[in-house]
Amino acid sequence: MLLGATSARIRGLGVGGRLELIDGTRLVVRAVVDDGLIGGGELALVDSPWASTAVPTDRYMLIQYDGARATFDLAAAAAVKNDGAVRVRAEGETPILRHADAVRPQAVIKEVFGEFIYQPHEGRNIHREAEWVVQNIIEADLALLGRFKCHRNLVPDLAGAMAELIALGLDVLIDRERFRGCDDPRVIGDDGGLSRHAWGAAVDLNFGLEIASDPRLIAVMERWGFTSGHDWLSPDPGHFEYYGPPNP
Repeated sequence: MLLGATSARIRGLGVGGRLELIDGTRLVVRAVVDDGLIGGGELALVDSPWASTAVPTDRYMLIQYDGARATFDLAAAAAVKNDGAVRVRAEGETPILRHADAVRPQAVIKEVFGEFIYQPHEGRNIHREAEWVVQNIIEADLALLGRFKCHRNLVPDLAGAMAELIALGLDVLIDRERFRGCDDPRVIGDDGGLSRHAWGAAVDLNFGLEIASDPRLIAVMERWGFTSGHDWLSPDPGHFEYYGPPNP
């Protein structure tokens, strides 16, 4: 396998290092490469029966085209209009060319918030290892939001965002009754991908309200290192998750 640089740092592995997967599969690190070379993934595998089973869905394709970009964008949208939304990216338009580039790769989330062992529970819920929870999930009490559980590394940035909203007289953009919390150990959908809430690294504000997509709220949250789900291919207004350090 190839390991992305961030994944290698998390695990302290280099060339010749070994990983054992939960099903007993053992993989040897043949090279450590820049995250961008493997699309932000934690590792890359050569084509094999195991890899084909583990990653059953094609998430994106690379295309070379002639002509104007706007013309190609329209053609791409028309080609998939009955199968869902599509987003076109060219080199330099996103930090890493990859599926779901509106959010940070999972390896980055693990580097900032830690990595935990988990087991499936009821429905989409999971059980995380107790030691990780004790070390990282705390109870916060913030202005505009009240008391809730969240990852300790996210709380200062979230507190900064709430303080700025108050200072700007924009506290009306937060409806405390529609706050849906931060820490929620679960997976997303049927593919079993972990929600950022499983790390306590995301918050859901103004659930079901139009103000969830207010550009003033989004601008403040972005300054404090959050990205908004309002313009995702499958929109999730009011969902704000960690993207990077604050830049107020």
